[in-house]
Amino acid sequence: MVFIFSLLITVLQLCAQSERELLEQRLRLELTDTARINALNRLAYLNRAIDPARSWELLRESNALLQRVDYPQGQSDYHNHLGVLFYRQGNYTRAAEQHLAALKIREYRNDRLGMMKSYINLGNVYGDLLQYSRAARFYEKAEQLLLEQNDSFWLARVYNNQAALSLQMNNSVLCKSYCNKVLQLNIGEKDPTLLGQALNNLGVAFQNEGQLDSAQVIYNRAYQLGEKSGDKTLLTDATINLGNIFRLKGESAQGIVFHRDALELAASIGYAEGIRVAYQALSEDYEAQGNWKEAFFAHRRFKQISDSLLNEHTTQTTSDLFKLWEQELKAREWESRQGAAQMEQERQSRRMERIITGAVVVLALIGIAIIYLRRRS
Repeated sequence: MVFIFSLLITVLQLCAQSERELLEQRLRLELTDTARINALNRLAYLNRAIDPARSWELLRESNALLQRVDYPQGQSDYHNHLGVLFYRQGNYTRAAEQHLAALKIREYRNDRLGMMKSYINLGNVYGDLLQYSRAARFYEKAEQLLLEQNDSFWLARVYNNQAALSLQMNNSVLCKSYCNKVLQLNIGEKDPTLLGQALNNLGVAFQNEGQLDSAQVIYNRAYQLGEKSGDKTLLTDATINLGNIFRLKGESAQGIVFHRDALELAASIGYAEGIRVAYQALSEDYEAQGNWKEAFFAHRRFKQISDSLLNEHTTQTTSDLFKLWEQELKAREWESRQGAAQMEQERQSRRMERIITGAVVVLALIGIAIIYLRRRS
């Protein structure tokens, strides 16, 4: 079974790799502007956790093409993927701006699949900003759209994010329920990264309940998925979690090894949240060893990054962006209701016109009949 599982993950990795290679080859061909934009955007997304520098390069070319063509779908995908890259850098203000720009286009076009993706991404941004009610609202809107479409792949993404949000709110029971929903969807064969994310969340829930052995087994599975798939974000998270287990079991030296590896991984892809959490974990490792000097330096770095990610300006700006989106959404909903009311009024008016016209015709026919009968008599 282990061999079959490993073989399956290897095949999935090769499939993902081949898609990137095929897109790279496609970009060497003569393409229409819209076809090239689609290829650039897709390839940028696939490289987000593997080679983010390449993603930035691809999106710059996509933006140059978008300046000369009117292509709303390509524009919304460009904003979406740019938002993902800013989010991974910890630049939450720019991430929110880009995701809201994508959402505005998608809502205007009633692109429900695109809207769902934007809702998920915005939930991620506001969740990391500790604005939990706003994050939950975006996830709920995404879930509503997905339940209508019965899309298990994207439902798994939403459930993973809701599980992570539950952990941030210290609700391990709710986290487990969302993780179990992901596992029941059986998406591991389609996307090992999604399964790995669910396992990381589930492991944290068990860890918070003091079930360290169970958590370690789960983290090991997530680590294997990250290693096989090449997703460095998943691998970073699993490495941090395993290091935490070693420290909690009294093996701080091993925890330090894992957390240094995680720090290097996160830095290699510019994963700001991973860097922040790795420094926090290192601080706790050194503290457990009584190495107060190293603990202080690691904690100071953790605080510096935390302050840069979660400062007052970022919180206020993203809050203002949310309120602006909310106002625009309410305005569109009001316009939609007004339009529906006007259409109903016009429909009723046309119906009344038909009734009156029909009545006039009937009365005219009756009148003609009466005149005809009188003439005969």
